[in-house]
Amino acid sequence: MFNRLLFVLLLLPLATAAQDTLVIRLLEDSLQRERNDSLRIKYLNDISWQYHSSDIERAISYADRAGVLAHKSGNQWGIAKSYILHGVYFTIQGQYDSAIANYERCLALRRSLGDSAGVAATYHDIGSVHLFRGDYGPALDFLLRSLRLEQAYGTPQNVAEGFVNVGNVYMAMKRYDDALTNYYQYLKIITPQGDDVAMVEVLNNIGNALLVKERIEEADSSFQVAIELARTKGSLDGEAMSLSGMASVQYKRKNYTEAESLQLRAIRIWEALGNPASMAEGWNLLSELYFTNGQLRESIHAADSALALAEEIESKKQMRDAYGHLADGYAGLKMHEKAFEYLGSYVRYQDSLQDEDLNERIAEMQTRFDTERKEAENRLLQQDNRIKDLQLARSTTVRWLLVGALFVGWVIAYLLYSRFKQRQQLRMREALLEEREQRTRAVVEAEEHERVRIARELHDGVGQLLAAARLNISRLESSGSHEALQTGLQLLDESAREIRSISHAMMPTVLTSNGLVDAVAGLVQRISNGGLRGSIDASAMEGRLTVEQEAILFRVIQELIGNILRHAKATVFSVQFVRHEHTLSILVEDDGRGMPGDMAGNAEGIGMKNVRTRVHYLGGEVYWDSQTGKGTTVNIEIPLGNG
Repeated sequence: MFNRLLFVLLLLPLATAAQDTLVIRLLEDSLQRERNDSLRIKYLNDISWQYHSSDIERAISYADRAGVLAHKSGNQWGIAKSYILHGVYFTIQGQYDSAIANYERCLALRRSLGDSAGVAATYHDIGSVHLFRGDYGPALDFLLRSLRLEQAYGTPQNVAEGFVNVGNVYMAMKRYDDALTNYYQYLKIITPQGDDVAMVEVLNNIGNALLVKERIEEADSSFQVAIELARTKGSLDGEAMSLSGMASVQYKRKNYTEAESLQLRAIRIWEALGNPASMAEGWNLLSELYFTNGQLRESIHAADSALALAEEIESKKQMRDAYGHLADGYAGLKMHEKAFEYLGSYVRYQDSLQDEDLNERIAEMQTRFDTERKEAENRLLQQDNRIKDLQLARSTTVRWLLVGALFVGWVIAYLLYSRFKQRQQLRMREALLEEREQRTRAVVEAEEHERVRIARELHDGVGQLLAAARLNISRLESSGSHEALQTGLQLLDESAREIRSISHAMMPTVLTSNGLVDAVAGLVQRISNGGLRGSIDASAMEGRLTVEQEAILFRVIQELIGNILRHAKATVFSVQFVRHEHTLSILVEDDGRGMPGDMAGNAEGIGMKNVRTRVHYLGGEVYWDSQTGKGTTVNIEIPLGNG
């Protein structure tokens, strides 16, 4: 049986690898012959995708090449596809913040292109990343947005997949009735089309939801149908999920040996597929099974395996579960010091995952202790008529039980005290952040007021004095040296122009009269010359911001463009505004020399600090994306409130 399974596991990847190699060779041949940039971008992205499951670094390299060519040729669709691929690859690598940043760039671009289907797909991608990292609220929000757009503009296949994605979030949130409702909606749409591979996932999820609701026979039936479809279609991951579900069914039926066998088969398949996330979950389930069956050391070994994998992929949920199983296992072995150590780790991770079942865990410990105490007391009562040695043993046992009760009480008190200290520290951090924000606000406001004051005084004070001086000198023209007077007049005119220039640079007239977009457009026009060409895209920018927001954002963009002039050695730069319902996105890009990826956004120069400080003052965030020789992209996100 196991030899046959091993053969299937080895045969399918080899066949798939052979097919992928052939496809890659054909695409690379086409790429070498092609001269059209749009087709070359498509081939580069297609080759990148072919490598994503076998060589992620090479996949990223091809996606980078596609993105560079798309930016150079102005191919907006190619740029969007490059952002998507980078988002997928960062997700695979567990770099969720980088994945979301790329998807948000893609979202802004697709909105500007009026691509409703693309916006729906990007909502789905962002929601999926939030789901992977356990942020269920944002995940549900983005996936419901995607589903609504698909229902309005998409195909039945996309609508069906939208129901599955929403159902998956409800599963993670333990809202099983809502999950089943969405899964059944999927089956209504997709069954006539016979998409068996996708249906495997849905049937497995239905089985898991039914299992939680104790509908054991229905769950078993769903898993059986799923595994047959998985084997028919060659879906190894689907088969492993079905095996794991069937193991849970046997666990519910208390057939522990059969449950262990099924779960180990699932773990071996995930190991062959290189899926550490599923392996970690599988080992945690197996640890729970061993503990229930009284196999405490096996439970600890399985939890250690789960913990190692969870740390590798930085999964807080699986790390929390593994620590909990380790605490249970060592408590069962009466190794209380280790049990307490792992329980502390469990509590820390549980707090970060909203501490929702801390009291339940303490209650479980108390119940377990009460049960042991009652069993011990019953044994002592049965031995009450025995000799004094047994009476002594009874009193000794009672003393240990009292010690145990004190220990449990101490654990509970310590956990409550730890929670109190953590909340106290959190309040202190919040107070420090508030104080820092107030200081920053004061500095920025003072700086802006000082700029306005100096600009006004230059214009209204010194400028008027120079104008008056010029008028008086003009009146002396007939009585003095004509040449000296002309020189004096020219110097006065030059001084007045310089003062006007300084005044306008500190607070441009067009900024206060026409707004941020026109002020930036004027700045871009003044800077553009033969060696550096600038452009501005404000097609997605409607209305004006507050005076304070416009003044601060103008300084930020002025600083970024100044950096391009001083350091980037660029030939082209662009500024793009995209206004959403509640946020404003500003994208500043150049084709200059860039900087190493690990330094992007971490520069400590005064200019970069000013940019970061001003953006944070407005409650926003700034992201740098740069690689040596590939230019720099700065993405600024500013909240606009509700109105």
